[in-house]
Amino acid sequence: SSSSSSSSSKRRTLENVSVAVKDNIDVAGFKTGCGNPQFLRDFSPRVKRKSAPLIERLIDDAGGTLVGKTHMDELAWSLQGENHHYGTPKNGRAPDRIPGGSSSGSASAVSQGLAELAVGTDTAGSVRVPASFCGICSIRLTHDFDERMCREGIVPLAKSFDVPGFFGKNVDILLKATRAVFANDDGDDDDDDDDDDDDEAGRRSANVSKLLVALAGAGDCFSRTTTTMFSYFHSYICSQQQQH
Repeated sequence: SSSSSSSSSKRRTLENVSVAVKDNIDVAGFKTGCGNPQFLRDFSPRVKRKSAPLIERLIDDAGGTLVGKTHMDELAWSLQGENHHYGTPKNGRAPDRIPGGSSSGSASAVSQGLAELAVGTDTAGSVRVPASFCGICSIRLTHDFDERMCREGIVPLAKSFDVPGFFGKNVDILLKATRAVFANDDGDDDDDDDDDDDDEAGRRSANVSKLLVALAGAGDCFSRTTTTMFSYFHSYICSQQQQH
């Protein structure tokens, strides 16, 4: 039907976008090694039959193209990005420097152009630090925006602090990923999906005076896309407040 076709087109916001996933997140057809061969052998020896809900949303629902899983600090227990067992992923912006961790491989993949979007996890900086070291953009999602997508199929470090996040070379990719994650089950997100509506973006961004936002990245961080991103999250926050 035309309605289902329209819904499908809204959901597939990551069509033809290459996606890499940190190795503490379950992906169907892969083992989850968490950066440590003993963990892989003793706790996760089998290939996963089902992806984490977060990955299902990005790949199955939004149309992202999986290109692989990425190295990380052992058990996500460092901010350096170094791994004694598997080596240290390359910092694409500064090859003679460490990439930062613990989501080192995800940041490395984006900084080297191996993936347009990469998924990581952040407990105490494990998305923000490698994004800064590798000179790329990132976003750390908020705690428990959706309990299944925040926790299910993700190996924890500290459950009360763990949260997923994304890496991209620009804010446009992060906007697409967050729209995919925050989409309703019927495929609609909480914005009207019209990026060219400058008046609407300006009206909404004027209402974020009480919203504290931190940005770290390179390139177009202060472009119109960022204004659209602020507007999108403000709309989502307002809709959640109305529901509660």
